[in-house]
Amino acid sequence: MDSCPVKVQRFSNPPAATCQREQPIPPGHPPRSVRLSLRLLVFALLACMTPSASPLAAEDAAAHFETQVRRILKAHCWHCHGEEPELSGGLDARLVRLMLKGGDSGPAVIPGDHTASLLYQKVAAGDIPPGEKKLSAEERELLARWIDAGARVRLPEPERVEPGSLFSEEDLQHWAFQPIGRPAVPEVMHQELVRSPIDAFLLQKLEAAGRNFSGPAEREVLIRRVWMDLVGLPPTPDAIDRFLADSSPEAWNTVVNDLLNSPAYGERWARHWLDVAGYADSEGYTEKDAERAWAWKYRDYVIRSLNADKPWNQFVIEQLAGDELLPQNQNSLTVEQADQLIATGFLRMVPDGTADGSVDQAVARNDVIAESLKVVSTSLLGLTVGCAQCHEHRYDPVTQADYYRLRAIFEPAWNPGEWRNPAARLVSLWSAETRTTAAAVDQELADVARRRTEELDGIVKETFERELQKLPPEQHAAARVARETAAAICDTRRSSASGTRMRTMAVAWSSVG
Repeated sequence: MDSCPVKVQRFSNPPAATCQREQPIPPGHPPRSVRLSLRLLVFALLACMTPSASPLAAEDAAAHFETQVRRILKAHCWHCHGEEPELSGGLDARLVRLMLKGGDSGPAVIPGDHTASLLYQKVAAGDIPPGEKKLSAEERELLARWIDAGARVRLPEPERVEPGSLFSEEDLQHWAFQPIGRPAVPEVMHQELVRSPIDAFLLQKLEAAGRNFSGPAEREVLIRRVWMDLVGLPPTPDAIDRFLADSSPEAWNTVVNDLLNSPAYGERWARHWLDVAGYADSEGYTEKDAERAWAWKYRDYVIRSLNADKPWNQFVIEQLAGDELLPQNQNSLTVEQADQLIATGFLRMVPDGTADGSVDQAVARNDVIAESLKVVSTSLLGLTVGCAQCHEHRYDPVTQADYYRLRAIFEPAWNPGEWRNPAARLVSLWSAETRTTAAAVDQELADVARRRTEELDGIVKETFERELQKLPPEQHAAARVARETAAAICDTRRSSASGTRMRTMAVAWSSVG
């Protein structure tokens, strides 16, 4: 996957969307387009999955080990009291019953009394965890409330726990591991306000809070919202005037479809993926920060993919293994095949210092691979894996062994043993048609140059003969010898310069892409 080196320019966050919810589209406004509806459906489902913040829920969360306390201990305590085969102080903090049993100093937790619990005493005194990073005041307060509530657990704990066993069943229910489902559309009191399933999900939450949709938005507000959402720009005065003057039932759909079909749609929404992928136009890593002259090709690939409604699975496959989809002979690629090769720039976007001879190359190469795995995991897996490079992950359910299994899949593609620096990764993306056209252009240029030379030689010869007649006859032979000698020298220099120029053109051609 050494085909297309890229990194990406950091973009600022897009303008925040307005939080006011307008009344379902007024009469005369057709329903939203499919793409807009799908995006809004995602937002609605995320809102529906947000847990309630009722006092009962807060009390229940503080009263059980699994919901909050285990996370705190895992982040701050398990490195010494659970991860290693030899437990510090003989205390295993991975299970409540093991903390009740305690270690060399006795029970770590006294249910119902946090002030008497050795665990809390050590935390409050700042003795644990060792080092500068301590529990926050909120975490200490949560730990105290859990102990005072009886140090309860919500689920039965396992009878045995192996060294290094860090993940509970709840950890393994991580949201990114769950299959996508289609929830039932909820029933609402004001069914007359529901014009799409999205409205039902939103209205259910509003009605539960004793609220309702806001009143209908003005047409000027509607067009401004959809422009800002889809292309990130305010509507032009002409666009506003056309929408206000169009009273047909298709007025709203016309605006939405025009924006979805605009190149600006992909330019606006590609920013989100490019930000996740870490796109930049320079190498980063060192102060030299060398420019990536062809990074824009990956940026434009993402924009084209969004504007073409490319299927998500195809979009992902091309970025992870686009070069594997191509024939072995990559000297004559179609436009579609060139796009697949450009897509692999996804794996070349992180800071890369391997072109700088002043840095430790082994470290720089490792950094490229490690940072690329972070990009892959956060963008595609809904996880952060970087911490597991050095130890078992404190938050996400990723072991150190899992990390290096994942790395073993990707590392051969970078091939650190035969590393290519950024300049060596460039390949030509010219198609057979482009090569044929370039050859024809080169031939035409050569023909023009030949004809020009012949015409100049004719003019020079004519001028020479005319000037020769001005000399005495006995000097004509010597003058012809002098002219032929000078012409031979010029031809030699011209040939040498032409060869240098052709070599330069060949290098520039081979760097395209």
